[in-house]
Amino acid sequence: MRLYAIDQDVHAVDFGPVEILFYHGRPVALKHYADKVLYVITENVTRDVPFRQSFRTGWTGKVEVTGGQAALEERILEAIQAMPAPA
Repeated sequence: MRLYAIDQDVHAVDFGPVEILFYHGRPVALKHYADKVLYVITENVTRDVPFRQSFRTGWTGKVEVTGGQAALEERILEAIQAMPAPA
């Protein structure tokens, strides 16, 4: 797991199989590498501001809009629970 700051308000956590983008401490996007899907709260999250654009840069998989915070958090929980336990 790796935590890194993009700026003072934006952070990302890289778990390896998944990466989560946080804005002011709230998740706004999830990259699920195994499923090749980038989950986002709204359509604009991938295009409106530079840090969100950089999170999508180079992404060749599908983009799915979850339509809300709760749905995104559900996807995050499912992805983390599906990860193999550390050895």
